[in-house]
Amino acid sequence: MVNIDRKVFVKRLLIASVCIIAVGIYPLLKAAEGDGRMIISAAVGFGISMANVIVAYSLIVRSLGRSPQLFNVTIFGSMLVRMFAILALVWFCISYVELPPVSLVVSLFGSYLVFLVIEIQLLLKSTNTKAKV
Repeated sequence: MVNIDRKVFVKRLLIASVCIIAVGIYPLLKAAEGDGRMIISAAVGFGISMANVIVAYSLIVRSLGRSPQLFNVTIFGSMLVRMFAILALVWFCISYVELPPVSLVVSLFGSYLVFLVIEIQLLLKSTNTKAKV
């Protein structure tokens, strides 16, 4: 079974997280103006995105030793399921928990895009590694 270095993934994830927080903290604090709910909302959006990329990593690693068809079904099928799970969580957070939607969605999408780059790099590395074997 081909294995992806977990330390490299965690390192990239931590660096990306620090960059996201560093870039987003000032505008968030400026927009919040003492409203702690906006900060909590942004943290929840970031957390949802972080959980998404961790689940993606575990599924990629789990599906590496399998046939190309099963690998593709696992990756693309999980992508669809994860997107609907994110949609459901956002709906729940806005409708029932009543978190401010703007900070939730902006932090979710901003971190999602950065983490998506890490996920794509991981996928490219895993397919390149599989091709060499």
